[in-house]
Amino acid sequence: MAARAPAACETDAPVRERLDAVVAALRDAGAVVDERARPEFTLDEAFRTYSALLGATMSPGIADDLFDAQVAFADQLPRGDDSAVTRFVRGFTARHREWLRVGETRERLRAAWARFFRDWDLLLCPISPVAAQPHNQEGEVIARQMRVNGRDRSYLDQIVWAGAIGLAYLPSVVAPVGRTSEGLPVGAQLVGPYLEDRTPLDVARRLADVVGGFVPPPGY
Repeated sequence: MAARAPAACETDAPVRERLDAVVAALRDAGAVVDERARPEFTLDEAFRTYSALLGATMSPGIADDLFDAQVAFADQLPRGDDSAVTRFVRGFTARHREWLRVGETRERLRAAWARFFRDWDLLLCPISPVAAQPHNQEGEVIARQMRVNGRDRSYLDQIVWAGAIGLAYLPSVVAPVGRTSEGLPVGAQLVGPYLEDRTPLDVARRLADVVGGFVPPPGY
């Protein structure tokens, strides 16, 4: 089993603490876990690709005049701008040739995942870098911030891991692995090879025996 937590999507300390406890419990149970193992691309590259495809998928749902305004906005963005907003807008307004190029990148990442799973049965990773956050309805989602280890991070970091996995059509299960010191639940994402849905399901079931599984909160 391989485990990852790169700086591209920093994991909050209380969440990382629970994931580290899962790794230790799995090792004690006899699993082989290597925290250095990783596919042949960066998490940032995978999320950039996901953001572009997500934007392109959403663009048909808006009126033509609003889309034209977004195209004009995207054309004025500096070439070196790689912010979360810029990534999304460029994907939202992508020309067909750009969409095809992003699609080719997706297939390259899928091939890298296939090579990774030749050596490993499963990937253990976060589903979100933070535990539950207070509700925030202020402004556009793409411009919101959240606190991770005392620093502001993009609100979109919450979909980085899910996006990187879903991008490649990989099956995954989120298993409960305990709570933070504040009592907030933490989940670990168990990712299997393409079409091997039963692998993460089986490991999630076995993981419940190792770390305790779901425990209803008081009053429920």
